[in-house]
Amino acid sequence: MRTGISTYTFPWRMGGRAFAPESTPIPIPSLFERAKALPGVEVIQICDHPGLDALSETDSANLRALAEKKGLALQIGTRGIDSERLTRHLAIAADLGAGLVRTILPMSGPGSDYGGAARLFREILPDYERKNIHLSLENHDKNPAAALRRLVEDVASPVFGICLDTVNSYGIGEDSRRILDALAPVTNCFHAKDYRIGRIDCGLGFVLTGAPAGEGMLNIPDILERFDRAGRRPDVILEQWTPWRGSLAATLVLEEEWAVKSVAYLAGVVRKVRTKS
Repeated sequence: MRTGISTYTFPWRMGGRAFAPESTPIPIPSLFERAKALPGVEVIQICDHPGLDALSETDSANLRALAEKKGLALQIGTRGIDSERLTRHLAIAADLGAGLVRTILPMSGPGSDYGGAARLFREILPDYERKNIHLSLENHDKNPAAALRRLVEDVASPVFGICLDTVNSYGIGEDSRRILDALAPVTNCFHAKDYRIGRIDCGLGFVLTGAPAGEGMLNIPDILERFDRAGRRPDVILEQWTPWRGSLAATLVLEEEWAVKSVAYLAGVVRKVRTKS
C-alpha cells in the first residue's frame, strides 16, 4: 500500500474542463515535479492523458529512468476494453515499467455488456499475466457494484481487479458503503476522492461536492483498514473534485492547496496502516 497522485489530482490543470477552454494538459514530466513537491508520494498514475499514445521509445525510456531516479512507481490509465486498446496500453506500461493499467467499461458497443466484457478480458489477460502487469477496472456511473464483483470473480485472473473510486457510483445511487461492501475484496487500486453532501440553499435537495482528503465525509482510515482485513493492499491514489472558483488561475491555486493537504493526510494514514501490518 503506497500513496500516489494522478492526473486527476489536478483535473483543472489537465485541461478539457468546462469554464476553462484555455487550459491544456499538464505535461507528463511535470507530474514528477509535482510528486517531488508533495512529500509522501510514492506512485504516479497517468490516466487518460493524450501524451501516453504519443510517447516514443526514447520518451518512455527517459520517463522510466526519471521515475527510477526519484524512487517513484508508475501506473497508467485508459478508457475502453477492446483488445487493440488494452494491448497497446500493456505495451506502454511495459515500456514505462508501470505495474498497473486502469480502464473503464465503455458506455456502448463491444464490452459494454458484462458477458461481452468477460470474453474480452479473458482474451487479453493472459498477456497481462505473462508480464505481471495488473489490469484495474474502475467503477463508474453505470456499473452496479455487485455486477462488477461478479465480473471480476467470473474472469478469475490473479492480475485483474477493481479500481475502487469512492464517489463515481453515486451516479447510479450507490454510496461508498455499498461499493466497499461489494468491491473491497477484489480491489487492486483505490482512488481516494473525498466529498461532502449538503442541502441546496432552498433545502429541497442535496448536492455532492469534492473536499480535501480527510476533511469530507469519507472515513479513509476505516476504508484502508477494511482493505487490510480483506487481504488487499491497494495503492491509495489521490483524486480531487476541486470546485470552480470563477477563474482558471484561482481554481488552480485551490487545486494545489487541496493537493498539498490531501497528500499529507493520506500519507499519514497509509503509514499507520503499514506500521500496524
